Amino acid sequence: MHDLFRDPPTAQRPMLRWWWPGGAVDAEALCEQLRGFADAGWGGVEIQPCRVGLPHELTVEQSARVHDVFTPGWFQTVAAVMAEAARLGMLVDVTFGSAWPFGGSEAITPELATSELTLAWTSVQGPQRWQGVPRQPERPLRSATWLARQGGIAEEQALPAEWQQRMAAPVETVAVLAQRGGVPSLGPYPGFVPMTLPDRWGQVLAAGWIAAEQTVDLTDRLQPDGSLEWDVPDGDWQLIVVQRFTSDHMILEGAGRGPQLVLDHLQRAAFDAHAARVGDAALPHWQAHAGTTWRSIFIDSLEIPADLLWTHDFRAEFQRRRGYDPRPHLPLMLQPGWRNCFQARHGAPLFDDADIGSRVRHDYRLTVSELMIERLYAPMADWAREHGLQAKVQAHGAPVDWLQAYGVAGIPETEDLAGGAAPHFLRVARSAAHIYGRELVTGEAFCWLLEGFAVTPQKVRERADAFYAAGIQQLVGHGASARMAGWTGGHPWYPFEAMEIGTPLDDANPWWHMARPLIDYLARNQVLLQRGCARVPVAVLAPLDLFAFTSAAERLTPPAWHDALEDAGYDWDWINDHGLLASRLEAGALVTPGGHRYRALLLPDLPALRAEVAEWLAACAEAGVTVWACGRVSAREAGFKDAAARNQRVQRAMQVARLVAPSAIGRALRAADVPPTLPLPAGHGCSFHVREDGEQQWVLLRNAGATAQTPSWPLAAGHAAEIWDAWSGEVHGMKTAEIQLPAGTSRWLRIAPASDCRAPRAATAAGAPVLVRELRGPWQVSADGVGLGGRRIRFDATWDTLADLRNLADLADFAGLLRYTLQFELTAKDLAARAVTLDLGTAFDALSLQVNGDTPWMRSEGPFVFDVTRRLQAGTNTLTIVVANVPENAHRDPTRPGGLPLPGRRLTRLPTGLIGPVRLRTSDAS
Repeated sequence: MHDLFRDPPTAQRPMLRWWWPGGAVDAEALCEQLRGFADAGWGGVEIQPCRVGLPHELTVEQSARVHDVFTPGWFQTVAAVMAEAARLGMLVDVTFGSAWPFGGSEAITPELATSELTLAWTSVQGPQRWQGVPRQPERPLRSATWLARQGGIAEEQALPAEWQQRMAAPVETVAVLAQRGGVPSLGPYPGFVPMTLPDRWGQVLAAGWIAAEQTVDLTDRLQPDGSLEWDVPDGDWQLIVVQRFTSDHMILEGAGRGPQLVLDHLQRAAFDAHAARVGDAALPHWQAHAGTTWRSIFIDSLEIPADLLWTHDFRAEFQRRRGYDPRPHLPLMLQPGWRNCFQARHGAPLFDDADIGSRVRHDYRLTVSELMIERLYAPMADWAREHGLQAKVQAHGAPVDWLQAYGVAGIPETEDLAGGAAPHFLRVARSAAHIYGRELVTGEAFCWLLEGFAVTPQKVRERADAFYAAGIQQLVGHGASARMAGWTGGHPWYPFEAMEIGTPLDDANPWWHMARPLIDYLARNQVLLQRGCARVPVAVLAPLDLFAFTSAAERLTPPAWHDALEDAGYDWDWINDHGLLASRLEAGALVTPGGHRYRALLLPDLPALRAEVAEWLAACAEAGVTVWACGRVSAREAGFKDAAARNQRVQRAMQVARLVAPSAIGRALRAADVPPTLPLPAGHGCSFHVREDGEQQWVLLRNAGATAQTPSWPLAAGHAAEIWDAWSGEVHGMKTAEIQLPAGTSRWLRIAPASDCRAPRAATAAGAPVLVRELRGPWQVSADGVGLGGRRIRFDATWDTLADLRNLADLADFAGLLRYTLQFELTAKDLAARAVTLDLGTAFDALSLQVNGDTPWMRSEGPFVFDVTRRLQAGTNTLTIVVANVPENAHRDPTRPGGLPLPGRRLTRLPTGLIGPVRLRTSDAS
């Protein structure tokens, strides 16, 4: 095992999302870049063809090549890359389409495209005889309209005139309803909306009230000319017309010829048409690599802005599944911003009924979830299995039960852009793996909005530690860019430069050349994370709308019960209704379909439960599973059908749930004899992940705080501990399970029978370091890099003192490599000490160090302190330091910020270079 840890196998190493500029790529250049990825320590790539951020000055020929994807020539290019990856032992995942969400080409006609309901209302007051044409709904404006306003749609992707005509009019009038009530109060949308249009509703400040029991269905009275006659009873009424439109939602920055309509995620025929174009057509070229080098097809987070998704048979499916006709209740279902990743906000529904509104919305959302899983996610997983592959899925962002959608995938994948690496968000994908029995959980990593070019290696490592402490077993770095064939512009293309999302993880980033120790560190973590099974004793019941209405800021803040569980030493998973009901009871534990065992169930502040879920929770409690409620004990049925009778069933069943305050959860679980994951003392200040592997445990501890921590706990009799250092690959024994954790760091411990553990290292006492000298100039300094606009910056100079380049007018925008060379003299007396260290002081952002021509060290984060005892010599010594900074300063002019007008954009330059002071120190044995 130590050999695997010291030199991780390729398949367990982190991977890279590899952005391709559509089809404007060259197989030979791609294979050369792939070899560079392998040399840097990456284990594979995830191919994503798109045209995000491509330069506007493309020639006609270049633009045509960009759209040359999912064609025989493009499939052959991918096949060549797969063959080279096979030779290198690397893995390849391929996005099952281009950009977000899926669809595109003539395969997705208006009849197979996303459709949605929208409505309009006409206020009338009775009593009167009303006649006329009620106000008609406006067609929802989505990305096609936005693209047109930004300067048009590429000629290769224009919608045929006949399609535009078919999409301009409503597909059908679904309902005309008269409902007693008032109108909603609307305000402007309060935030910035990237890559789409603000919906017409803005922010719903207060829902329009309706008395649903007084609804009058006037649909059959509508005349062919759209007119209507109706005897209005006394009071205030709303005539509400509900129509279905084909959405003009297009693939955002998708590459490919032909129209780019997003497919109908609720219609199986739409998926089949898409799969035939991007999957079936690829098989003759790629099949030889399926299940080996070609690991998976990938579906990214579905970024669908529609408020009220619908499909041709939705009404019939709703009635079959929920037991009642949805038509009279359609206005209650529209809640602007629901599951809208572009405009996340807490907003009221457009219309509401205090008694049944939330029940109807629950039933609508459950139906959407079921249809999308059955008609998109499950067919994709089936397609993959049929061809020896796995389906890798990011379910978050879709209007589904995320856990169930993750569960049908072979590889659930989370990400940090949506949730900011918050632990309760990252846990969703991991939880699905435990519920449904998936062996690997991956994470799209290193995404920061507005910071992409400023991300340091240390920040990458800290973010990786957050993933690992949440139990994510393999990271897919976001991302690397393929070079565009024939492009001779300034900076190499990076898709998200305008928004600075993600981290450039290729040789266009200066610190790429210093990253190998960091990539090895990630790989060693992943070797241990992919061993054994996670020890997680507590499951938290997830609402169907998990994270549905929260803003990004709210997604970053774990609930109070999360902190209480962690402080008490308990790791936990989310569990959904579907997974709960599919589990079995065995010896005081809930055993999921995937075989994971939970000893306790926690109900967060849930306003309602389905009756069958409540009754299964009661059965769990009777079988010895601890069931606690935190915030309130649900006493209400979630759905609409037979609500009164089902309310009583919920209330009877939930008598077993005991109420506990968040701060008391840990004590309550211990009192109920639920063993913690790790018996840490209160106030330990760390997050953790524990994996059981036979008689041994692998324990990851992370200190994300600003001060050092020293967590400790008692070991079982006959057991000992070892430290497994993911930076060096070294292993050494410990006397106790007590570990020093500096701020912002993580450590692995192995707990095993003492006979199987290394003995603790003998302690060596050393005197305090003594300053020998500060190494001063003149320094020989050379630079090779770029500045604003991609201008080349090269120079050779002599500096008497070290300087921050941002303070030098001609070099303030430098990004690249700086080489510092210094010669200094030492005497034999200087070297008589037991140890000599070289402290480089402050440097940005990664560096390599070479002393007297010896093999260089690379460090991707500080402190930049090196033991140079064996490398120094009496007489003249030559010190060479190569420093690499982040690319930020060469991409941002503080006087002209550029990019999208996003709030919070940085307007200052970042420090650059070796700042020092550079000092030699010695220490003697005491």
